[in-house]
Amino acid sequence: MSDLWRLTAHEAHEGLRTRQFSAVELTQSTLDRIDAVEGAVHAFITPTPELARQQAEEADRRFANGTATSLTGIPVGVKDLIVTGGVQTTAGSRILEGFNPPFDSHV
Repeated sequence: MSDLWRLTAHEAHEGLRTRQFSAVELTQSTLDRIDAVEGAVHAFITPTPELARQQAEEADRRFANGTATSLTGIPVGVKDLIVTGGVQTTAGSRILEGFNPPFDSHV
């Protein structure tokens, strides 16, 4: 398992910008770490690894064509209180189990 998940956002951005590694590699390292510890920490209600990989591929394209910003390709976890279109959002409540909103929160 790669230790890219240990990088700060600044270190990760510099590595992506200078092509030391790809957003896909950074994301996979993060997903591998989540897999390794999630059974003990229970931090994620609705993991979205495929979406993360798709977004990482898009981030790599943005770096390649010069349209990347400072947070492009940086993996983040989104709190379950933030409505994300098409992704189960429960706000930590069992009453909302299975709720897949048709829209994103404005944040």
